[in-house]
Amino acid sequence: LSHFTSPASLVLHQFQHGDFLHLAFNMIALYSFSSVLYNSLGVDYYMLIYFGSGVAGGLASLIGKQRFGTIAGKLRSSSSCCSR
Repeated sequence: LSHFTSPASLVLHQFQHGDFLHLAFNMIALYSFSSVLYNSLGVDYYMLIYFGSGVAGGLASLIGKQRFGTIAGKLRSSSSCCSR
């Protein structure tokens, strides 16, 4: 639990990026692929999927850390972008 200091960090980790290139590729992915979901599901369900997948990525990272003693990547902002 050491890398999640509060329940809010399960959401806030989604906005951490390693560098500008990491941010750029996440924004390209969001721009390219999310419009289909946004237009078909609407804003409420889209935001639920976005933040839900980010929290799921954070929980998967937490479970991985507890089970294997390591984290594959400490920056988990891609979990929201790539889970869709």
